[in-house]
Amino acid sequence: FSHSRLGYGYQIWHLNGNDFMTTGMGDQLCMVFKDKGIVFAIQSSNQGNPISRDLIVDEAYRVVESMSDLPLEENNEANKKLEDLSSKQELRHLDYGVKSTIEKNINGKKFICEENQMGIKWFKLILEENNGTFAYENAQGKKEIHFGRGCNIFETFPQEGYSNMVGKEVTKGYFYKDANSGCWLDNERFEIEVEIIDKYFGNLTIFIGFNEDKALLHMSKNAEYFLREYFGDCVAVMEK
Repeated sequence: FSHSRLGYGYQIWHLNGNDFMTTGMGDQLCMVFKDKGIVFAIQSSNQGNPISRDLIVDEAYRVVESMSDLPLEENNEANKKLEDLSSKQELRHLDYGVKSTIEKNINGKKFICEENQMGIKWFKLILEENNGTFAYENAQGKKEIHFGRGCNIFETFPQEGYSNMVGKEVTKGYFYKDANSGCWLDNERFEIEVEIIDKYFGNLTIFIGFNEDKALLHMSKNAEYFLREYFGDCVAVMEK
């Protein structure tokens, strides 16, 4: 069952009964509960998550259907809990991950890539205690993505020329802000997550699997009109 399969027309999706919603990329939703006289709007960045939209709509219905015309009694204790929870919210990031016994063997080493669709020539994974760097070279030159270990690092994504206002228009000299974290998934696999948090939302996942002097680099993106240079696989060998 999916809420988005109850009917569609002109960028408007039918919900239950007389309810309807407009939807945007990554679950930017505006739901109209016509009979209740309620409008619910939310801005999200959930691209790549196949179930998030239904979870949001389910929760919105749970709240709306529990509403009455009577005012709520004042509840200072519940309000304080809500304020405390809101003040502690932060952008999602990867946990610190596991300790890898091969980290010292690959740290800072240059891996030369076979020909690949991303045009990446080489890369290095440089790891420190609380942060790290994914250094590489592609068609635009040498670049670096910095990430936190157990936290986000906020910076500017190094690829130049993404759109400023119109999605398909390349804007020379324009960059997107991002938030990045990384961790060892197990002893041989490292993951980096990049969240684009700018005029456009998107995300990029980088997996690197190591096997002695070889590495497999896998990049997967969820973004419209950008990050196309960061989607694919390549095999790399450690430079001697």
